Amino acid sequence: MLPYHVLPVYGNASLGYYYVNIFIGSPSPQTQSVIVDTGSGILAVPCSNCHSCGHKNHLNPPYDPSKSKSSHVLTCVSYLIIKVKQS
Repeated sequence: MLPYHVLPVYGNASLGYYYVNIFIGSPSPQTQSVIVDTGSGILAVPCSNCHSCGHKNHLNPPYDPSKSKSSHVLTCVSYLIIKVKQS
């Protein structure tokens, strides 16, 4: 079982969403603010090599997978293949 952490949640119902600040990647974790989505098991963040993710609308600089030894980019197509194999 993975260790868990208690994180402060920001936002409110009038804003329309809630978000948390997380740190991803190793050895130097990068800060990302992500919307809490209880209906999904997927975490998606804008990456530095994507130019159509709306970077200007995010609080943090895009995630740079090249700075992380533990990063694994999962495309939409590969996610669908994994979900089908699990079914």
